[in-house]
Amino acid sequence: MRCVLVWCGIPPQMGHAMLPKVFQTITLMLVLTACGADGPANTTPPAPGTDAVVELTTTLKFAPERLTIPAGATVEWRNSSILDHTVSGDPATAEYPADVAIPAGAAGFSADLPAGGVFRHTFNVPGTYRYYCDPHQGLGMKGEITVTP
Repeated sequence: MRCVLVWCGIPPQMGHAMLPKVFQTITLMLVLTACGADGPANTTPPAPGTDAVVELTTTLKFAPERLTIPAGATVEWRNSSILDHTVSGDPATAEYPADVAIPAGAAGFSADLPAGGVFRHTFNVPGTYRYYCDPHQGLGMKGEITVTP
């Protein structure tokens, strides 16, 4: 039990009084994740000029995880989850640099996406772009965009 309290950041002296709240919170998080409980569906149409939409989900996935678009296309990422996410295509900031790739001559991209947030990026340089969600990179939340000439 002491391990659970310390893991949750609760000082041991507060121990037993906080334990029910800790387990309620952990249980709620597990149930929401298991059910795929995302936030409210974003029914707003994509911005004009948007060629593809990628959803960021509570199940720690980009949907779709892989996408192929022509050069000059704009991708819109939408955080439909109740969690904060990022879209990070910057090899310099990656915890696991192998998860990130930017073609030579292309600019990196990055944005914080709170629940309901939207980010757009136009891909002009053909090649493969691998990106990730910063807080969830270690849990495998990553995506890939192939840009064709």
